[in-house]
Amino acid sequence: MARKPSDLDKRAAKGFQELANISDFFPVSCRFRRIVKPNARGFWLQGAEEFKKHFGYASNYFAGALEYIRLATGWSYPYRSLDVTILKGKRQTSSGAATVGLHGFKSGDIHLVWANGEFTWTVLHELVHLYKKGWEEDRVEQQALRLTLGV
Repeated sequence: MARKPSDLDKRAAKGFQELANISDFFPVSCRFRRIVKPNARGFWLQGAEEFKKHFGYASNYFAGALEYIRLATGWSYPYRSLDVTILKGKRQTSSGAATVGLHGFKSGDIHLVWANGEFTWTVLHELVHLYKKGWEEDRVEQQALRLTLGV
């Protein structure tokens, strides 16, 4: 049985909806595990102060968008957790090269990888637009998988 949205969830969803209609930014509502590397200097090249003033960190933006979609439509993103990694400069991690974007795993985890100055939240914009267009849930899920996993 699905958890009923709390008052905080409802307020976050309402705020998200209002902002989605008037701007490119979304509020914070995070129910997802997230890991953000502490050194993120230089990441926000444009819109940094405006975004941070209202919403804080990129991980909050993404998780808030997923939470809004769940509250607004009842559709849950097909992964149970969210890890966020901000790469310094080049697309490189300790284990080698990493492709910037969303990465889903059979375990049910999803990893969101950024490099400095690159934005991946267009995926969320795309999903929101699909809902607004009235797409069926399975079509939206297929699109989500295509955008995140390339399938």
